[in-house]
Amino acid sequence: MAAERREREKRLGDLGVTVAEELAQRDILVRARDERIRAAEVRAGKALRSMVEVEGLTVGEALRWCGAGLEAREAARLRQLAQDQSEKGEQAQGQEPAGAGRCGESARARAGA
Repeated sequence: MAAERREREKRLGDLGVTVAEELAQRDILVRARDERIRAAEVRAGKALRSMVEVEGLTVGEALRWCGAGLEAREAARLRQLAQDQSEKGEQAQGQEPAGAGRCGESARARAGA
């Protein structure tokens, strides 16, 4: 009887470890998927920003170029995501984000140059 109980406890312990390992693996896969989704959204947002800021399109015109699946609200979210990512990259490099400071004041003017 005691031997059967020990065997059962070992099986349960092994199964518990399997559950924990598989859930940890799932979490890794979910994080990787989420990172890939975010990267794709940032790239889409950068392309939208280029359409508007570099090519001079209105948001409505850019939406027409992107097809029927993209709505203005989603386009705004993607463009903001790209802006946030751009600012995050500039801050990581020790640069001031574009447009930082008071409106119309350049970084040079704020530095006293």
